[in-house]
Amino acid sequence: MRKLVWSGAALVAMLSLVACGPASSPTPSTSSAAPTTTSAPSESASPTPSPTDTEPVYAFNGDCTNAFSNIELATAFDHAMTDLGVNWSVGQEEALGGVKCTWWADDMYLGAVVVLTALPVVAAPDSVVDAAQCVENNCEATMLTSQGWYSMVTFGSLTSDDPAIIQGLLTQAAERGDALPQPVVPQATASTWARPPIACADLAELLVPPDGSPITLVVEDTADSSLLAPLYATLGNFCTFSMPSSDPESLGVELMFSVTVVPGGAVAFDDGVIRGKGVPVQIANGEAAEVVMPFVAEGNMGIFATDGTNTVAVAAPHELAPTEFTWVAEQLIDALAP
Repeated sequence: MRKLVWSGAALVAMLSLVACGPASSPTPSTSSAAPTTTSAPSESASPTPSPTDTEPVYAFNGDCTNAFSNIELATAFDHAMTDLGVNWSVGQEEALGGVKCTWWADDMYLGAVVVLTALPVVAAPDSVVDAAQCVENNCEATMLTSQGWYSMVTFGSLTSDDPAIIQGLLTQAAERGDALPQPVVPQATASTWARPPIACADLAELLVPPDGSPITLVVEDTADSSLLAPLYATLGNFCTFSMPSSDPESLGVELMFSVTVVPGGAVAFDDGVIRGKGVPVQIANGEAAEVVMPFVAEGNMGIFATDGTNTVAVAAPHELAPTEFTWVAEQLIDALAP
C-alpha cells in the first residue's frame, strides 16, 4: 500500500480557495460590524476615459482600489485590512477581461480575508444566480449587472455569518465597477487553447513522467454546492495529480503536484513572474520561471510557463525542486496546441 505524502501541492489546493474553490471553515468568532454605507466611490474609483481599441479593458480598470479602500473594509470588519492588490495571477481572470482582488486582516492570520472577482457579464453562464449565503463565518455572494459579473468570498474569525453583510459589500463593489468602462473579454487567437480547458482526467492522460511512472488523478471535493460553482467552472481547472517517487529510499511514497492551464493567460505572465519573484528557467517550447505559487500570504515553489499565448502553472511537491517539473509544462504546451 502506497503512502500518500501531502506535499506543498496539497497546500496549494487548500489555499487556492481564494481563486478556484470555496474556503475552508475557520473557527467561528464574534460577528463583525456591518459595513458603513458610502454614498460614492473613492476618488480612485472615478471613471476614466475609455482606452484605445488596441488596449485591453479589464473590470475595475484592473485596479482593486477602485472597488474598496482599506479604510472601508477596516470599518466592515473592525480590524485593519491590507489591500493585496491584483492577486498573483496565472491569468485566469485577465484572460476573460476580469480581475481578482484580495484584502487580508493585518497582523492576524485568517482573521478576515476578502476576495472579489469581477468579470464581464458576457462571461457568465446561465447558471449564475444573484444570491448570498454563509456557513460558520464562511460567506459567498454573486450577482449580475448589465455590465459585470461580480463574486465575493469572505472568511475568517473576524467575519460574520450574516449574508446581508457580504451582500452589501458586493452591491457596493458592483455599483463602482459599473461606473467604470465596461470590461471586454479579450479576443481569442488561433494559438489560444480551447476554453474551457479539458477535464483533469484528460489532462492526466497527456502527462508521462521522464521515468515512465503512472500519473493518478487525485479526486478532490467539488464546489458544486457553492454559489460560485459557475465561476470556478468558468475560470478553469485546478487539477491535482500524484505519481510514485523515483527515489529508491522512498519506495511507495506518492508525490503530489497541481496543474492549472489557462487559455489566453499569457496576458498576465510578465506580471505574474514579477509577483511570484520568478527566476528564469529553460523549457524547450516556451518561456518559464521558477516562482512562488499564487497564494495570498504564503506559498510553495512551482513552475509558471507560457507559449506566448497561454499559461501553465505547476505547483511542485516540496520534496523536489520545481525544475524537476518543467516536463509537465513542456508536455502540456505541446499537447494542448490547436
